Order: sequence, then C-alpha cells, then structure tokens
Amino acid sequence: MARCTVSPTRGVATVSGSYQHGKEARRNMGNIRKASLEELRTMKEEGQIGPPRPDAAPVELPADFWDNAEVKFPVSKQPVNLRIDADILEFFKEGGRGYQTRIHSVLRSYVDAQRRP
Repeated sequence: MARCTVSPTRGVATVSGSYQHGKEARRNMGNIRKASLEELRTMKEEGQIGPPRPDAAPVELPADFWDNAEVKFPVSKQPVNLRIDADILEFFKEGGRGYQTRIHSVLRSYVDAQRRP
C-alpha cells in the first residue's frame, strides 16, 4: 500500500510504499520460522541442517577479534540532488542495480578515513 506525503520541495509529493516502483514483491514466507539455538543444534544433529558448502573456506577468527567491536546504529539518510561527472556516474551504473549504494559506500569510506586520527 503506497501513501503520499508532503515534500519540503514546493509542489512535489513523495510516494512511498512496500513495493519497488511498478513491481510487486515476490516472496514465500510460508516455510520460514524462528528457532532457538538449541532447536538449531537438534536439527543439525538430526541432519535437517547440512554442513557449509564444500567449496566454502573455513573461517578462523583470532581470539581478540571482538575486543574492539563497537555497536553502531544506522544513521538516517537524507535525499539530495548531487551533480556528478558523467563518466563517474556511468562507472557506478555499469555495476547494475545498487549503484547509489556503491556511491554511498565510497563516500562513507572517504569520510571514515578523513576522521581517523
């Protein structure tokens, strides 16, 4: 269900909703359920859950892996109009869907690097 909201730009309405523009989401939620860790262990012992893919590389984490971990809460995003050189935009769009997310990741990496002491 879409809804129309007032935009700070005069004469412009913003439409938001549960589906990607022009497409209905396809998903089957019928076979998804929550399970406790104990239930997962039991399912694994009974063979209901298989081992990782045979080509998956084993992951070995150092003992101090979580020592400097920080909880980070998502920051709200602001819609902007941004002028970018055509070749830069083309480069990101060549990667297909998600090009704006990739641009955001590059900008986030730059900002984080600049803030480091």
